[in-house]
Amino acid sequence: MGTATSAFGVPQRWDRAFFLAQIYLGGDAIVLAAVLYDSVTRSSVHPVYLAAVPWILSVQALTSWIYHAPGWLPIARGTPVA
Repeated sequence: MGTATSAFGVPQRWDRAFFLAQIYLGGDAIVLAAVLYDSVTRSSVHPVYLAAVPWILSVQALTSWIYHAPGWLPIARGTPVA
């Protein structure tokens, strides 16, 4: 049994991780740079990052899950949902 691939040639089981990296990598890199800057210059991370980073990552994961949910395809195509 072969492994199905997506349009980008990556296995479909990696498609969700690829989507997250492709869409959110720039914003996540900026947040990571800010956290690293705080930890180097102030030797601690601002408390806002401790609350915001898990929230941001969970919203990104939820968005990816909704995007890849098979129930959205009929809605996007405008066909009636059974």
